This record gives sequence, structure tokens and C-alpha cells, in this order.
Amino acid sequence: MKNTFIFIICCLGIWHLTADINNVYNIHNEKKIVEFNLYSGPVSIFGNKLIIHEQNSIKEYDIDPLGNLEMVSNLEKRSSVFGYLNEDRYYDLINFRGANLIQIGVYDLSQTPMEKITDIQIDTVYTLSTRLIFTDQHIIVTGQSDGGLILINKRSFGIDGYINNFYSFFPTELHNDLLVQVDVDPSIGSIARFYNLLYNPNNNNYIITYLSTISLGPEIGGIHDIIIEDSIVLLYGEGGATIIDASDVVNPVIQHQLILEEEYIYSALFQEEYLFLSTSNYNLLVYEIDSWGNFTLIFIDETGDNGSFRTLALQMPYLYRNAGSSFLTYDVQQNLNVVKQEERKLAPTFWSENNFYYHLCETIDPPVNRTNKYSFYSVFAEELFASLEVQDLYLHGFEISDEYLYAISADVNMIMYFQVYEISNQQLFLLNEISFDYEETILLRFYRNENRFYLETRPNADYYSRNVYIYDLLGTAFVYIDSFPGTINNQLGYQSANYLLNYNNNRLLIRDLTNYTHVLLERFVTNYPSLYAGDIFIHDENVLLLDANFLFNESFIYYFEVENASVSLVEHNTTQLNSFNKIIAKHNLDSSIIEFYTVSNNTLNYIGEFENNTYQENKVYFFPERNKMVTRSNASIKVYDFEYTVTKTKDQTYPPTQTQLFPNYPNPFNSTTTIKFYLPQSGKIKLSVYNVKGQLVKILLAAYLGAGEYTLRWNGTDDQNREVSSGIYFYRLQIGRDETVQRMILLQ
Repeated sequence: MKNTFIFIICCLGIWHLTADINNVYNIHNEKKIVEFNLYSGPVSIFGNKLIIHEQNSIKEYDIDPLGNLEMVSNLEKRSSVFGYLNEDRYYDLINFRGANLIQIGVYDLSQTPMEKITDIQIDTVYTLSTRLIFTDQHIIVTGQSDGGLILINKRSFGIDGYINNFYSFFPTELHNDLLVQVDVDPSIGSIARFYNLLYNPNNNNYIITYLSTISLGPEIGGIHDIIIEDSIVLLYGEGGATIIDASDVVNPVIQHQLILEEEYIYSALFQEEYLFLSTSNYNLLVYEIDSWGNFTLIFIDETGDNGSFRTLALQMPYLYRNAGSSFLTYDVQQNLNVVKQEERKLAPTFWSENNFYYHLCETIDPPVNRTNKYSFYSVFAEELFASLEVQDLYLHGFEISDEYLYAISADVNMIMYFQVYEISNQQLFLLNEISFDYEETILLRFYRNENRFYLETRPNADYYSRNVYIYDLLGTAFVYIDSFPGTINNQLGYQSANYLLNYNNNRLLIRDLTNYTHVLLERFVTNYPSLYAGDIFIHDENVLLLDANFLFNESFIYYFEVENASVSLVEHNTTQLNSFNKIIAKHNLDSSIIEFYTVSNNTLNYIGEFENNTYQENKVYFFPERNKMVTRSNASIKVYDFEYTVTKTKDQTYPPTQTQLFPNYPNPFNSTTTIKFYLPQSGKIKLSVYNVKGQLVKILLAAYLGAGEYTLRWNGTDDQNREVSSGIYFYRLQIGRDETVQRMILLQ
């Protein structure tokens, strides 16, 4: 007999689907605890509007004459990193990883607040160079793995055609009829090719004419982006920036070139004799260029903690910069003084078996003293848990246990620390610390097993090398014990106190930590080399290993039997994995559905799914003793009430080929009614509620289900979670082209 269920969150209504043994999850009372930002995205200016493209939202601001910003709208969206401004429209490019699908969100900036026009979905292969360029007639998708361009009509938003004879795997940009494409020539390094793009109205397509090629030199690496203003072409990325005068496109000339050997340029702007750069070291660099092409560094700002695509925007006299945890406004005419610095919320988290913590950082008096105030909270409490004020010290990962807080931090002198704080009266007091010189060793993460600590480090000069150092905390003193090579991957350490998952040289190694040892129990070769190999947690008396290989967007689930130290592969799939409290959460990369499984007898058992229409990177944590569920995305932390009951239904016998939709019960009903149906075979179904006018009230369920009997409840609300009025309603079950309808009566 199957033991499966599905639970789906639809807007604010919660619906439960059960089969045979009815495992009922009642999830309700969504509460958003905190919003934050983990990504510094593109910044665009349209008239007096400034658009900030965050990973999970698009923020619209009005700009006043003094450069101040007032938020007009904040539109949530699916996770994406590329945003484009063209004429009076804004375009959001979304990649559905794991599926041959991209989506382009189209927004109207002529309206205040801006309005979404449509979503365009295209079946195509996404690459790291997939970008958008624009003509008067078309949105053009570049960067296809097989070369070529896709033409999307700006009015109908349909595909008008393709240009198959133009290779655009590397960044490509268009200005008027000048098309610039970068490529790599193995003999001379990066090059830029220039073309003329001419629209042919007779066939609604384009003629591309090759004009010239220019070498950027061997010191310039991969090009990240291209900016074209009139006849000036700016190319930047690995190794530096190049400014090309393309007034004669047949004979373009390198006008200026800046070589940066140890920095990667994420964003750049060129304004008369000034070059503005946002770099991989999270710096803002401003260079003055003289008439001989010499660069003089005149300004540097080290504020920031993230780099990405087109994060600078200039509207004289103000320069706007999206720097991750800060959004800064500089006065270009006043020595680039910071006239406003908006601190953004970042929320590193830590969870234990019965609690979930996060901390927020507030910078006091920036950028003079750089005093950081860290406030720690539990999502289940309304008050502050602990706080810490430190000058020029930045906290990264942390863990809370009883009366102590453990943290990784770094100061402005490039020294990293592993620190232990005592918690007393909501204050943190430093007890001891271990320091690492960042120039030599970078402290990445730690794992705690009671009073023993495993610190994972890597040499600054060798990205692919890892070492784990073991320390005991005796009283307030750290005592060095031992070390071994590789990574540590115990994000669920409290559940796996007797085992450590260690990764080294393409092998996952299971270490037994019983009695404070780190004896190697088992090793096995993973399918791909990866520094992201995953999680470990106890399931019953065995250990389940999750090797989540994000580099290849694939996951490998292994099952380790303690008694005979044997490892077997349970599943290999194109998913991301999150495992919390004996439940495996699998995120299919081509959808927003997160599926949940338990494990028994080396087998995954499907138990349900959770739908989040906005965020792809959602993680789900269950706290059964508190009757709570926590979700963590790149933009927020939410808490839900979570209740669990189990009932058993009577076995039924149905004709093997007949779909059944049964009368609801009770009927009439006052607040909640139960709907049951039977599927003789698996298939995609939709169960919907309609009023007597034939208008859709709510979609209760739209999913792919296996054969069996299913039960769900409707609580008399519409798709906005509003109570509907008394009256006659119809519920319709659709599977393929077949449908069945039943009637029900609601009496409020």
C-alpha cells in the first residue's frame, strides 16, 4: 500500500492531498520574518527613475534633484541576474536551469509605478553568454550554444525567426547598426569583431556584414561585457578594460587600455576622461585618462561585498553603485564624496534541531569608523537574542550553542578569526580566538562536535587545495590536535555528531568521530570532481549522504549502512538537494517545485511537494516539536505553523480503467469540505472550483500524480484566500481531455 501525500501552497491557501494512508500536513499562518538582499544586480536609469535589479525583485525609485532615491515599487520575480533597459521598457532574463527554457519578463517604465506587460518563454539552450540586444523591431537573444540569434517581435512577443549564420557564444552588443562581438583566438588572445546589422523589412530579418577585427592583446583575458556609446566601445572583464574608437568601423583603433593583473572587472562606465570600475575585490576604482592614454588612479572605495553585471549607473553629477550590502550615491563633481549610503540587510543563518537563528548587520557612522552592530535573532522569538558591536570586524558564518556563539570573522587588516563568544544578558563577550593571515590562509567554514572544532582552510595561492585543522576548546583555551586534507561537509552537524563527511581528491570519505577520533570508515569515488560535495545526516540507524554537485547542476544521493560500512547509490538526478530533519528536499531545476522524500530500505519515498513561485533557491526546515516550518530564500525568511496528523482510509476496489470523482463530504458544508478522487493510472490532473456563473474560483490542485486514491480539502476561499459567499459551487477534475464535474453547496 502506498504511503504518499502531496501538500501544495497556492497563493495563501493550503491544500492537502493524501493517498491510502493519509498523512495530513496543515501549513498555515505564513509570517515573513525578515527581508534582505544577497546579490548586487544591474542598475539602470530611465529619465528620473532608477531601477535596481536584485536577484529576486526589481526595485523602482524616483530620483530627486539632489540625487535622493524614493522607492516607488518593489516587484517580486523569479531568481535572475540579468536586467536590460531599452527605450521605455525593462527586460528581465531568467534561466530555468536544468530545462531548455529561458523566460523574459517585460515591464512598462512609462507607467508609475512600472507595470509588467508579459512573460516570454522560449525553448532554447541557456549558456553563460546568453544576453539580450535590441533593434527597433526585435528583442534578440544571443549566446546560443549552437551559435545563431533568436528574433522576438517587440509588439507580439512571438518568435519572428532566427539568424543561424552568426556565432554569438561570447558577449555580443548592438548600438544602432553597429554589432560588436568578442571571441578568443588561441594564437593572440581576446579579439573584437565589428559588423553592420541591417534590417530587411521584406523578410522581417537582418543582413549581417563583416567589417573588421581588432586584437585586444595577450594580457586581456575573457571579456565580461561590452558597452557602446556612439562610436566608443568599452570592453572589460578579466585582465582589464579596453576603450576602442570605432568612428571608422573598418579600421577601429584602441584608444586606451588599462591592464589589471589581479582583478576582474564586473562593471564599467566611461565618461569623457574618467573610467569607473567595479572589481572582483569589491572595490570601486576611478581612473583619470590623459591625452596620451595614461591612466591615473584618483579614487578607490573598498565598500562592498559582491560584484556582478552592470552595477554602476551615472546621471551627472551622481554616480550610483549597487555594492551588495550597501547602495551608494557619489557626487562626481565633489571629489566623489559619498552623499548617501543605504545599508542593505544580509542575513546569514544557523539552525539547530529546535531553533533557527539569523543575524543582521548595521554599519554605524559609515564610512568613517565602520563600526558594525550585529544583532542575532531566533525566528521563533519576538525579541533580540544577542548583539555585538565591533569596529572594522566583519562576521561571516556563525553557530549558537547553549550559552556560546562561535563565528568566523575578518578585519580590515586581512586577518581572519575563529572566535568563541559567551552570551550573557543579550551581549557577546569574546573568550578566545584563532587567527589566520588572509594573505596565506583563508578560513572557509567550521564544524563543531561538542568541544572539538574542525576548521576548513585553503591556501590563498591555491584555490583547489583544502586542509582541516582540529582544535579542542579546554575551558577558554584552544589546543591544537591534528589535521587532515580535504573539505568538511556537515551542514547538519547536530544530527551527525558521530560522523564527518570529508571530501578530498575526488573521493568522499566518511570519518567516525566517536570518542573524539576521526578514523576513516569508508571512501568512495564520486562521479565528478567537485568541491561542493555535500551533506550528511542520520536517518534511523544509518547515514544518508547527499553529494550535491552544483558545478554540474547534478546531485548524487548515497546511502551508507553503518553495520557493514557499505555505500550504495540511491539516485542520480538533475536537482539541487536540501536535507533537513530526516526529509530530503529536492529542487527540480526546471520548476519552482520542491519535492520531499523520506528514505527506507535504500529507497526514496515521495511524501509531498512545496511550491514557491518566486524563488528557485528556497530551503525548507522542519521543527516538529515546535509545530513550525521555516523557509529560507535569497530574499527572505518565513515561518509557517506546521501540524501533522495521520489517518487511515478503508481499502477500495475500482475498475482499473475508470477515473472516479466522488461526492464531497459533508455536503452542504459550513467551512471545510473533503473531496476524493481515484486515478486508474498516472497523469497530469487539474482540480478546480467554479461558481454558478462558470467563473473560476480557485485551482485546488495542478500536478502530475500516480495511480491511486487521493483526498484533499477546500476551506471555502478563493485564489486570494478570501472567503467566498454561500451558494452552489462546482468542482471539476480534468485529466488529459477527460473531465468530471460534481456539485457542492456552501452555507456560511
